[in-house]
Amino acid sequence: MKDYSDFFTFAVYKKSLPKEVTKEELVQLEKLFSDMKKAEKEENYEEMERIYEAMDNITRPYELANWQPEPFEEFINEAAFAEKNIVIKAQDKEQLKTLYSNWIKYVKENKTDEASENIDKIFTILEPYYQELYPPLTFEEYMADMNVDLTKEELAKLKTIYEEAQKAEKDKDEELAMKKWDEFYEILRPHFKPVPFEEYMADIEFSISNADYAKLKQHYEEAVALEQKGEDEKAGEQWEAFYKVLDPYYEANREILISPSKLTFNGQDFTPEPETN
Repeated sequence: MKDYSDFFTFAVYKKSLPKEVTKEELVQLEKLFSDMKKAEKEENYEEMERIYEAMDNITRPYELANWQPEPFEEFINEAAFAEKNIVIKAQDKEQLKTLYSNWIKYVKENKTDEASENIDKIFTILEPYYQELYPPLTFEEYMADMNVDLTKEELAKLKTIYEEAQKAEKDKDEELAMKKWDEFYEILRPHFKPVPFEEYMADIEFSISNADYAKLKQHYEEAVALEQKGEDEKAGEQWEAFYKVLDPYYEANREILISPSKLTFNGQDFTPEPETN
């Protein structure tokens, strides 16, 4: 069976390259591309990443030279501050302009660390404006769509924990925030009604043998029961077993669907590469 990746030949890849790439670099890229395809078939993802970086080292300087960053005003207005009548202070705006110019400079010079530092500073300055644009939900708003029956005592406890979690997030205390959210959902967990197995499987569009269907149902129901008890590690084992049974069906279905002899893209026809031993 042919996969869509078979249509992604070097000839197709070459069309996306900057026109400034030299003939010598094209030879290097073709060799790297061939190595990439080999590593992909072997599912050697570490090697694929290494090869991708080598290819990127060749093409990135040309891409950066051709890169036209958007003007500062367009960049800053993407978050729709103006539409919500949120005015950025003049002092902040001047600082943001400087940081944005520096970010462009460092990106063009391929100085990743310096570019990241400047963009981080930009979003640190913008954070209070984002909070104004997207204010955190109140406890009542957060709970509005949850179809759970809770006692007054549970609601009061949840509200306290929710507000503590929000404060921890605002204070950037990630460890405390995570702890509070764990406490929050530990109270909620027993109240969630699991989706019946048959409903969970309703969107599956391919046939499953009776024996495998029975196995899937067993793993699913055990995973759900363990999750409700808070035994997430054991539940994870059941989910792993569940998908070990189900994944071959997805794979077989994918191979049936993805087996064309020709792919037409942008008016051009591409055929899969011939298989080589």
